[in-house]
Amino acid sequence: MKQLASEVPFEVKSRDVSQLLADLTALSQGGTPSQIVQLAVADELKSMGHDPLQDLPEAVLEEAMENVVKRHVRSGSRFAGPDADPEVLRHLAKGGSIEPSRRRGPVWYARIRTPNGQKKRLLGPAWHKRGRPPEGYYTEATAKQTLSRMLIEEETTPRRGRITFADAANEWLRYSESDRECRPSTLRDYQGTVRRLIAVFGSKRLESIDAQDIETYKATLLGKLGPRSINRHLVILGGIFRRAERKWGHSHNPVQQVQRQRESYGGTISFLTPPEVQTLVRATLNEQDAALYLTAALTGLRQGELLALTWTDVDFGLQRVHVRRSYCQQSKQVLKPKSGKVRSVPMVDEVMVALDKLSTRERFTDPDDLVFPDWTGAHEYHSHVRERFHAALRLAGLQRIRFHDLRHTFGTLAVQKLPMRTVQEYMGHAAISTTMIYSHYAPAGDEAAKLGQAFNAAIPEAVPSV
Repeated sequence: MKQLASEVPFEVKSRDVSQLLADLTALSQGGTPSQIVQLAVADELKSMGHDPLQDLPEAVLEEAMENVVKRHVRSGSRFAGPDADPEVLRHLAKGGSIEPSRRRGPVWYARIRTPNGQKKRLLGPAWHKRGRPPEGYYTEATAKQTLSRMLIEEETTPRRGRITFADAANEWLRYSESDRECRPSTLRDYQGTVRRLIAVFGSKRLESIDAQDIETYKATLLGKLGPRSINRHLVILGGIFRRAERKWGHSHNPVQQVQRQRESYGGTISFLTPPEVQTLVRATLNEQDAALYLTAALTGLRQGELLALTWTDVDFGLQRVHVRRSYCQQSKQVLKPKSGKVRSVPMVDEVMVALDKLSTRERFTDPDDLVFPDWTGAHEYHSHVRERFHAALRLAGLQRIRFHDLRHTFGTLAVQKLPMRTVQEYMGHAAISTTMIYSHYAPAGDEAAKLGQAFNAAIPEAVPSV
């Protein structure tokens, strides 16, 4: 209150709020509604026996603001009005104002006083006519309401130097969900890791966490998690500090000084050979499941993408399966594919025959019906699909693999006949490096002979002896 009151160029003598506004009409012409509210609060503090130029307890300021609000609502003053929102006035009194622009025409600006200076933001064009304003326009009342929300956000935003790790971690989670729109499964993994991080660093000030603290935390994970999981913790830690930098200008990031664990990749993947795929399909008693396994192995679709397929996505004329959606069991939502892009995959004859036969079943054959639904026509549970898949593998006498390994079956077959970039597009990989795991299964062709020719061509011919 001291900072606000010290800006007033004259002393407030009147103790009657209604009379005060009448006395200040001329003086307020060059000011803002916020200044009038501040003057009213200052006057109220004097009537309560306090000096408004001194630092006062929050409870005293709140009481003064409540009194001013009540009186102004009753009096229908120019800055309150009979329909004034008390919360709006409360926040206006704490250091914000709206003002019309003279240079840019009839528009409203919001100005907020903070410990670091003033913030000014353009709200939008002003509306002074009768009736409801068009979308994007602001009346004086709606401009004040917007300012009030901005002030509330400003009050609840941690200040630089007072930001705890928990503040930064929760902001990073909000950013990942709202701004980056991460998938529910990804968010669930993030939340699990962040809970562990908050348990260790939660109450610490962000600037107090150094590289040694991160190294100590990493040491607690050794032996419990693999190198890849430990590095995932470090990646999330780094993301939290980077988000704090963008959000609050916090430039401290000790994770940059911490070395990641070396990850080793075995280079081996599990998959079925074409004869094993046929054995699995013949051993599957349920016709829909048999078509599901065959489609997974010969199109490379992910499990969620298969469970979201509708008959509209199956183009028998073009012999293509269009991948437009993916079903997420955790959120019970149909989302975009993992890559975020729609793609289409060729439908080989075996898959086309199986799906064509499935399309003649008694139920669930309309264009918007699911191709692989449960018995009610709804999306199948991932766990139920996996249980039946493992049972089918046992009946077929095949090794136990994951359902996802049917996707690897497609990848190992596709690279034998198609360019790597084409395989990447069909499988929906965001990076070619992911597709390269199948490079070991691509035939060498005449590459060995060509390399031999290059080697021999670089060796000088022997000089014949005389």
